Amino acid sequence: MKQKIRLDKILLDLGYVTEKQIMQALQRQKSHGGRFGSHLVYYKFITEEQLAHALSMQQEIPAFSPDKQQIQYNAVKRVPAELAERHLLLPIRFDKETGSLSLAIADPGNTEGIDAAKRMFRCIDLNLYIAPESLLRELITRHYHGEDADEERKEIIELPELFDSSEAPEQDISNDAIETGVDETDRSNVLMVSKAPFLAKFLTPIFEREGLHLHVLSGQEEVTGALRSVSYDFVLVSEEEKAKFREWIEEKSIPAPACDVIPFSTVSGSILENPAPYNTIVQCLLRSLRVIAELRCTLNPCTPPYELICRDLQCLARSFDLSRLARDALQAAALLIVPQSANNDCDPDAAAGGTDTFPIEIHKTIEYARSLHFPWSIEDLLVTFFEIFLEQKQPNDIEAISEEMLLAAGILAIVWHRHTALGDSFTTLDEHMAAIKTGLRNKAGKLAPSEIVEAYIRLIEQSEEELREQSYYQLFIVGEANNVVDLFATRLKHMGYHPVRIYDLEEAQRMCSRIPPTAIFVHSESFPERVMECKDLFKSDSPVLLYAITIEHDPRRTLELFDTGFDDVFTPPHDFNIIAARLLKSFQKRTKTMPGRIKPGGFRAGFKAFSFTDLIQALGQSQKSVHIRLTKSTGDTADIYMKEGRLVHAACGTTAGEAAVYEIVTWNEDGEYVVEPENEFPPETIKKPNEAILMEGCRLLDESLV
Repeated sequence: MKQKIRLDKILLDLGYVTEKQIMQALQRQKSHGGRFGSHLVYYKFITEEQLAHALSMQQEIPAFSPDKQQIQYNAVKRVPAELAERHLLLPIRFDKETGSLSLAIADPGNTEGIDAAKRMFRCIDLNLYIAPESLLRELITRHYHGEDADEERKEIIELPELFDSSEAPEQDISNDAIETGVDETDRSNVLMVSKAPFLAKFLTPIFEREGLHLHVLSGQEEVTGALRSVSYDFVLVSEEEKAKFREWIEEKSIPAPACDVIPFSTVSGSILENPAPYNTIVQCLLRSLRVIAELRCTLNPCTPPYELICRDLQCLARSFDLSRLARDALQAAALLIVPQSANNDCDPDAAAGGTDTFPIEIHKTIEYARSLHFPWSIEDLLVTFFEIFLEQKQPNDIEAISEEMLLAAGILAIVWHRHTALGDSFTTLDEHMAAIKTGLRNKAGKLAPSEIVEAYIRLIEQSEEELREQSYYQLFIVGEANNVVDLFATRLKHMGYHPVRIYDLEEAQRMCSRIPPTAIFVHSESFPERVMECKDLFKSDSPVLLYAITIEHDPRRTLELFDTGFDDVFTPPHDFNIIAARLLKSFQKRTKTMPGRIKPGGFRAGFKAFSFTDLIQALGQSQKSVHIRLTKSTGDTADIYMKEGRLVHAACGTTAGEAAVYEIVTWNEDGEYVVEPENEFPPETIKKPNEAILMEGCRLLDESLV
């Protein structure tokens, strides 16, 4: 018998849930019983439709959809409510002439319930459909009891047992036929430091029900032993113990926790004072600040890459164990920094930046920070940042400030310097990376202590491939001056790309023919009469990615743009997170066929600018050892290796050797190539001299053109 795939694995593969969500649902199932999928729906991790889809895949049975399959009242009446509720099944329809019964059920393996339904209908043919438990309960309530199911049933907060539950029968997680390999030790551990011992008895069962191990301790020895023996995911410290706990850490009487320390006043106070989750609120704040930053920088050529800056701040702050509030304050501070407009005639004393970066409006930046009233002082952070960044004071000279605040200011200063002062005007990416490292080390002790600088360099090295690829992408944004196009260019710049604003199609074509970009964005409303010509203008010489930006919602117009050769069409609303994901996927796909990074000493060209035969002859005469990567506009790729000027290997699709070279010659002028120095070579598949191969290739080309 074929073994069925576990439901949790199907849901993970579909991308509907995460491992952590599965753990939380399993923990609730252990306490409340019922079916695993229903608990995922309870937490709103998945919808009933998604659960039905996954169950259908697991059981290899079609899913029941009340929107598509109408339930016959006469069929429902023939099955008692008690039977339907006990076995979680519902008849959909029954055809008397054929004896065919359609039945929705939560568990297709429930033969007792299925047989009982078959007997009641005396059916000859059975069509089974699978449905989530929660959906069946709702339908049973509606059809048998004449009322709608409680719309809030999925959000009911069930009070946990507050007393010793040692006598309660233990539920086995396997009762839903699911094994995840998740151990009890995988649950999160929480340490609460408080003088109120009754909290242990009261809160521990509640935390257990929600998948958390809670330890409530008070004395220094107890806390020290716990921190040394258990890895905690959260540390909660009551208000009366907060000062003492800080002293223990500063005196190194206890090990420093490897997670955030969260203070709280009382349990009831913490609940009543926090009507909305902190994560939600802070994300709303950061998104709002990002939108404001984009709007104020739309027409400003000096635009910091805010998203890259925030990403680096978050990673570097985590590596130095800054608190959650400090990490969030750092990102907010970066988004608040206002670059001075090119046309701004403000007081020179209000501008900052020094000689190696663009100026900043200090007063405006601090004024914005003061208005936020963030619980971790962003205003003090920015004041300290400006003192360090302008090199008015060195980090070691600043007094009367907390160690965490000084650390955060140094991190902000060095990250801001890296992204605004260390430019991209280098001949190769290797030189670029070397210049970044040198530039950062030159600021050690001035903007930040050397340990922060070296940690940042290690962070850059770890993500070097991503940074290299992102720094390569040059994008043309073609369209008349308007808010949509300007915002597109601004946001792409914030994400670390290199957008070039072009206002005319002919100018864009001329620039594309000289140095093809990675992608071209064309605003369709700017060129309503000529947008359909864009494929011929930009994709005839090279396989550049071509995108359309539109403000129209008309699906027919979108299909027209696709039909005329655009690789993708961005319609409103322009969600830049989705756009960024789609761009990255397209870029990565293109990189596999024609990688953007070129080794030092390499170059790129198109067949129209420098033909393939001329290229081979020139490399042969100069006795170069190279690897040539070729791409056709259709997406076909090829590789050629030359050792000391001699062709030694070629591959084009499934063809190898001399035949592969002949096939490349027949591409004629349709293609581009990257030539890079090479020291390692595959086994030789070519024996003939270069001239003989090229002559035969040209003969085949002439025959193909006749």
